[in-house]
Amino acid sequence: MKRKVVMHGPATLIVSLPSKWVKQQGLKRGDEVEVSEEGGKLCISTEKKVELKTVEIDITGLDRTSIVLLVQGIYKKGYDEFTLRFRNPLTQYFRLGTDIEVPSVIHYVVGRLVGIEIIEQKNDYVVIRDISLPSPEEFDVALRRIFLLLKDASRDFMLGIKNKDVHAISSMEFKHDNITKFSNYCQRLLNKRTYRIPENSHYMFHVIATLDKIADVLKYSARYILEEKVSVRRFCASIIEGVNWSLETYSTLFYKYDLKIVCSLYENRNRIIANMRGSIEKLSAPELLIAQHYSHILEYLMGITESRMGMEY
Repeated sequence: MKRKVVMHGPATLIVSLPSKWVKQQGLKRGDEVEVSEEGGKLCISTEKKVELKTVEIDITGLDRTSIVLLVQGIYKKGYDEFTLRFRNPLTQYFRLGTDIEVPSVIHYVVGRLVGIEIIEQKNDYVVIRDISLPSPEEFDVALRRIFLLLKDASRDFMLGIKNKDVHAISSMEFKHDNITKFSNYCQRLLNKRTYRIPENSHYMFHVIATLDKIADVLKYSARYILEEKVSVRRFCASIIEGVNWSLETYSTLFYKYDLKIVCSLYENRNRIIANMRGSIEKLSAPELLIAQHYSHILEYLMGITESRMGMEY
């Protein structure tokens, strides 16, 4: 952008700062900015001292999954340090029907989150702190990582079904955890205002949260197939293959926006749904459950296609 140089006094030249940038940086009258020379350029940056964002929460009475969700929520919010207190060292793990130690749950979830570490642990509390330096570049890298990991997981699940490869199907558990780790990190960076286009942050948050939901569908579909020993036949496998195509196509759309790709996504969604409705007798009861659950991915993709379109303009 161009700015007009204004004379102030006998020997001082002044250039105004863009109001949009000033608002984004939270600058006000009297604040200082850093000005550096780089060849023929002047670079202006803020060096404002950022206050540590802290919170303390009593997690007594929460079950294992609720503790995991709470820690992830605090992390995404962008807190720099959080203290978790508990009066009972044990918590319920409903899925396994047993009690486990609260610190072990905290260690588990912190291990899945990028950039934070446990810095102090006592009998009745744990302190977690941010040790990273967030930046727009980190966000871009982490976001691409989510797309790559999700496409990889979807492809492996599809091939695992086709080849009846139990190991490929069971790998969805740890693949899901890896995707969740990066999606949580990206959402945290968004809340720390590190995204290059602030007005698109709400769209981006929706996209990332939805990609994480898609990873959930992969994990739970794989878990159901393995636990119930479901035999997935050709027609059900073709539905999974069609959904995989849509997921890979959305990834292309996200980084190479094209309205023709948008149309192809909707066309593929309608084709898959019509095939399911017209040939439902080809699916066993367990296959129908898998197909319905898996087809939710198509609706998730339509939602974030709308977000991607909004980000373009």
